[in-house]
Amino acid sequence: MIVPLMIAVPITSQSGRIGMTVAISLFLLVGWYIGHRYPRNGERLIVGGLFVAISQVFPLLHIVSGIVGYTVAHAFGGATIPDDNVMTFITTSELGGFACTLSTGAALVAGAFAIGWLYVAISRLFRSNSNPT
Repeated sequence: MIVPLMIAVPITSQSGRIGMTVAISLFLLVGWYIGHRYPRNGERLIVGGLFVAISQVFPLLHIVSGIVGYTVAHAFGGATIPDDNVMTFITTSELGGFACTLSTGAALVAGAFAIGWLYVAISRLFRSNSNPT
């Protein structure tokens, strides 16, 4: 996604970017697996993912997820928070980049799945009500 990468890349060291790349690749592989093995859940992720992608126009979900991700990376010792500015984070290791990207992505995927599940449930409800027996 564009907004998370625009925010994350400038505040990530070279080794942190390696961890980011591994986590992004893991999300891609798991997404393909889920879509192939569990098509109904894949449908929900795709539908919800469209909403999450469009929400980058007002990226509150992405920013909050990123802050949570950096907090997780900091807990693992892979990110530093300078004393002068509370909102400045620097991912300093492969583990930090991986943990930050994994937790940020997990929050966004969970949001996408929840939105997709809700959308599919509501659309099926309307379809069943429009065909009375």
